[in-house]
Formats: sequence, C-alpha cells, structure tokens
Amino acid sequence: MADDIINYFSQVPIHLQVHGREFDDAYIPKLGTATGFIFSSEQAKFLITNRHVVTGRHEETEKNLNKEGAHPGKITLIETGTMISLYKDSEYKNAIWYEHPTCEKVDVVAIPLSDSNEINQLKCINDHSLITDIKIDVGMEVFVIGYPLAIDVKGTPLWKRASIASEPSIDVDDVPKILIDTATSHIQAGSATRSKFSLKT
Repeated sequence: MADDIINYFSQVPIHLQVHGREFDDAYIPKLGTATGFIFSSEQAKFLITNRHVVTGRHEETEKNLNKEGAHPGKITLIETGTMISLYKDSEYKNAIWYEHPTCEKVDVVAIPLSDSNEINQLKCINDHSLITDIKIDVGMEVFVIGYPLAIDVKGTPLWKRASIASEPSIDVDDVPKILIDTATSHIQAGSATRSKFSLKT
C-alpha cells in the first residue's frame, strides 16, 4: 500500500494493545486497545495518548475502569510489535510518562520512546507541514482519527466526523480542554483530532 496515496493523517495514529500488570491479583494479559500518536521534539519522540489508558482509572473520579480491578502495566505498539513498560520499577510506583504540569485532570500523557529503527519508521504528527495559526471556533468541523473497538481497514484508522461543542477559550470544569460532539457511542481513546484546514498545501 503506497504511502503517497494514503492521507498523511491516516498514517499517524498508532494502534495500542494495553497489558495488565503481571503480579496483580487480577492479572489480565490484554486489558484492551487504544490509540496514540507520536510527537517529535528536538530532544526525543513521545507517544501521546490518554492518561486513563495508562493508569486504568477515570481521569476525574480515579475509579478503576476495569471491572476485575486490573491495572495497565505495559503497552504494545501494534504496528511495530514494540512493547513498552509503563513503569521503571517492578512495584509499579515510578511511571515513565509525563502528565500536564499543573492540572492532573488533563486526560493526556506523553510517553518517551527509545531511539530505534522500528520507532523511527513511524510517522510523527508534527512531521507534516501544519498550519499553526488556525482560529479554533465552536461549531467547527473536525475529525477524530483512531481505532474504535479495535476496528481498522487494512491497518488504517477510521475517521469520525465531529464538531467543536464548547467555546475553546473557556475551560471545561476548570480543566483546559475542549468538548467535541459526534454521533457515536464508542470511545476512541487516545485519538488525534484534526481540522480539515490544518494542512498546508
């Protein structure tokens, strides 16, 4: 499948398999799936996904999201088979990810990635020429790009149409986030959201 005939943003999402902690009383090898994407900085590359994907807890209530009480311990990047331990220690106390520096309820984390051939083959969301001065406005059409219910089309993600549903300049529940509205009952945890006007031509 040639990259030049596939939309760049269809090549960005990373399909994630979430694994339970091996020594949990409620150990579950495969807790579920999610989506992420890679952001490249001058220092390193980071896997961006939702905080609840790696903690296994609701971002506001901290309630365990797994009915058996299991917790995430590792994730696998399905595209490359790369498995990443989410903690630096076997006691699962020292997490490897970075969270929002001032608001713990922001449901986003950045996971540092090692410099490897497999990782370097993956496309970063900011490798493409992007328009950075778009005026984000309520009602604007956007697309959520990911793998709901682990569904893909020959390895490519689904694009779900949505619209910005809250005023971008106003925090939601004192959290710096924007709400979107889309006709779906299925979550796309960790998916990137893009405007159709965000690419330079």
